[in-house]
Amino acid sequence: MNLDPLLNAQQPIPSHAIVAIAATVVGGIQMLRPKGGSLHKAIGYLWVVLMLYVAMSSFFIHDIKQFGSWSLIHVLSVAIVVSLMLSIYWVRTGNIRLHKTAMVSMYTFGLIVAGFFTFSPGRIMLEVITTN
Repeated sequence: MNLDPLLNAQQPIPSHAIVAIAATVVGGIQMLRPKGGSLHKAIGYLWVVLMLYVAMSSFFIHDIKQFGSWSLIHVLSVAIVVSLMLSIYWVRTGNIRLHKTAMVSMYTFGLIVAGFFTFSPGRIMLEVITTN
């Protein structure tokens, strides 16, 4: 493994990747912990901030161009921002089922599935894990 391809990439790629990794760890901890209470809420708000950074920073990354300067990942980023806002609304209005469904879906598709694609040929994360 060699972090140089990531750390030497143009911003916001390094910070985007590092914050995405942090969001994956924080989200994983959140899923394993008991739900409800002040610690759940604090970890949840931290995760929301991390996810907002990951989603918003993606709008400044244009390595994959499918629709002009944009790609399908940018559609996912819009969906993440909207889902984060809805999830907070749902939990505040007592709709825990929708809150949980949205949060688990964002973790699964916005971090795990999207993260899997960062290891595709030509992507920086593949270079990180395959170079010495």
